[in-house]
Formats: sequence, structure tokens, C-alpha cells
Amino acid sequence: MILLSCSGLTRGFDAGPLFEGVGFELYSHERVGFVGPNGAGKTTLMRILAGLDRPDDGEVRLHAGARAALLEQHPDFPPGRTLFGEAKSALNELISAQEDLIHTAERLAASKPARALFGDTFVEHHAATRQWEEREFRKAITDWELARYFEII
Repeated sequence: MILLSCSGLTRGFDAGPLFEGVGFELYSHERVGFVGPNGAGKTTLMRILAGLDRPDDGEVRLHAGARAALLEQHPDFPPGRTLFGEAKSALNELISAQEDLIHTAERLAASKPARALFGDTFVEHHAATRQWEEREFRKAITDWELARYFEII
């Protein structure tokens, strides 16, 4: 599945163009490396792909709900935060959405209509299922999925 595509990317500064007519497609599970001498435009290209800078010409498209992020080359982390912690912070939106989903499901399960329709067994089953799902979600985020997420990047 295609995640990102760009075409005709051109970017330059006073000294002239850094790059011209850059285009490629990035598919899920692909690994890409930008290699070149200092000043060749690698960081500028990454900033454009992440939406932090604009090209002089060309287009970047994110597909299938993909998002692009950039871990800055010169880090400015809060005191005590590790590189892994900083990278993991890119998933805060996903973690927050999961917590919101859990909270909403708990409120629904505890509501009078749910109890009247399904009884206390449903509420107890939901609570046990929620605990298991939350534990599995946290485990996935902190273990395999997180490592895989950064492997893809």
C-alpha cells in the first residue's frame, strides 16, 4: 500500500537549487535512506515530506491516512527524556484516542440501559475485557508495534 508520494519537488536557496524534480513513492514496509554530503538537501527534503517546509515547486501526498513526522537532527528534549521517549511521543495521539475509546465504552457499559438490557454480567465481562485490551494495547505500543513503527520510518 502506498503511504507517501511526491513529484517534481524542487527547493533552492540563494546559492542555487538543492534539488530539482525529485519524485518517488514510499510503500508500507519499505525502508528508505537519504545519503549525500552535507548541504545536499537531505534535511530540507525530510522537512518538506513532514510538512514543516514547502517546496519551491512540486507536490507531496500522504495516502491511506499516513502521517509524516520528523525527529529533529539537533534534539531539544525536555530534561530527563530519552531518545526513545521522544520518538514514542509521536504516538501520543494514538494513545490518547485509545484512552478516550476506553472511557466512552466504560460509560456506556455502566449506563442504566446497558445494565437493563444485558445485566451485571455484561458489565463485569466488559470490565474484564477492557482490562485485557488495555494491557495488550500498552504492551503492543511499548514492545513490538513501537519497534516496528520506527523500523518502518
